[in-house]
Amino acid sequence: MLVHVFKKTMAIALLLVFMTGAFAQQVKKLTIDEAVDLGMSYNKQLKASKAIVGASDAKYKQYLGMLAPAVSINSSITHNSDNLPFYDNAPIFGTNITFPATAYNYYLNSLNISQVVFAGLRGWNTLAMTKEQTRAAQYDLAADKLTVKNNIIVAYYNHYKLIESKKVVDENIKVLQQRLKDAQNLQTVGMALKNDVLQVQLSISNLQQSAAEVQSGIDVSNYNLDVMLGLPDSIRIEIEESGLLTDKAEFDLGNGLKNALVRRPEVKAADMRLDISHKQLKIARGMYSPVISGAFNYVYNEPNQREFIGPVEFKYAWDIGVRLSWNVTGLFTNQFQTKEAKLNIQQAEAQHDQLTDNIKMEVNSNFAAYKLALDKIELNKESIAQAVENQRMSKDQYQNGIKNITDMLNADNLVIVSEINMLNARIDAEIAYAKLLKSTAN
Repeated sequence: MLVHVFKKTMAIALLLVFMTGAFAQQVKKLTIDEAVDLGMSYNKQLKASKAIVGASDAKYKQYLGMLAPAVSINSSITHNSDNLPFYDNAPIFGTNITFPATAYNYYLNSLNISQVVFAGLRGWNTLAMTKEQTRAAQYDLAADKLTVKNNIIVAYYNHYKLIESKKVVDENIKVLQQRLKDAQNLQTVGMALKNDVLQVQLSISNLQQSAAEVQSGIDVSNYNLDVMLGLPDSIRIEIEESGLLTDKAEFDLGNGLKNALVRRPEVKAADMRLDISHKQLKIARGMYSPVISGAFNYVYNEPNQREFIGPVEFKYAWDIGVRLSWNVTGLFTNQFQTKEAKLNIQQAEAQHDQLTDNIKMEVNSNFAAYKLALDKIELNKESIAQAVENQRMSKDQYQNGIKNITDMLNADNLVIVSEINMLNARIDAEIAYAKLLKSTAN
């Protein structure tokens, strides 16, 4: 019986050890750089943007191949019936002509080479346009990378903010639990009222409710980070706090604006699309021009289709020529394509200017948020010192019977608020700085 109980106990212990190890494997500690690398390698938007770049490059190479000469080779064999008549010295227009018998097997081989020599430079302008479309797609990819990186950084810091807020709340619950013990001890000796104990218990309940709400936010934030980084949703992400909060220097807004208007990939992509609209206008104007093309043909046939009626026989022949074609109707109809291209240029210019204005406002807004966060840090340093001193004095005065329990609890609450405000200010400064760097393409 004892052996059976021992085995059962050991089995349960081993199961608990296994489960503990399994749950321990669900925790993943990540630095912010590791999170960024992981998220960017997984992000579906970046994969789609890379595919667009690849498709644009393939399209460019497709048009590049279309500018090369068109070369074709044709070969065929035909077997004819042998019941065709043979005419020798047949009188035609008073002249005796010899018709050779048709060969039973007819061979046809040809090599054809053609090349457009001039078509209003439509081909070259189309090639240049597709190349700039590829570059625009590359700049779009770079812009997406900046956005994805910034989103991961912001999500990481917001998750860290929730975790740290939970720690502050938990620490203050411990403080209040000690307050509760003190109040209960004082109540025992008749130095505190039952109402004092109830007020402390109510404050603890309120903080526990706040802790539960923050924990719910942590769970949601953790799940979102798992999805964003491509991790299983059961992974609990642990923040690497080392070097996460650093002192920030002043930021030059003027240089930041200049850098943004020069370095932002969105601006470069807009520049490319403006150039593309100009290329489209050149292509439309090229439709007015005639098309000049050259061609070379070589045939090796038996019998040869160019063989004259008579005894002369040969198997190969070649020709070379130039062709000019001009769609005269296009002189009227192409004016609408040209008009559309001009309107596209106006649209691209307006979108470029709008993008510039939006970037200026974005940089200025992020700078204001960053400056505000720095100011809040300095203000909260004083607030924390004042709240802690007020808490110490309130506790002493409560113990000496000068203040009641409500005054002491209010003092505790001021410490909690000031600590959370400082935490939020420091993390908000990091988030604002990251957004500022993103908006200036640093």
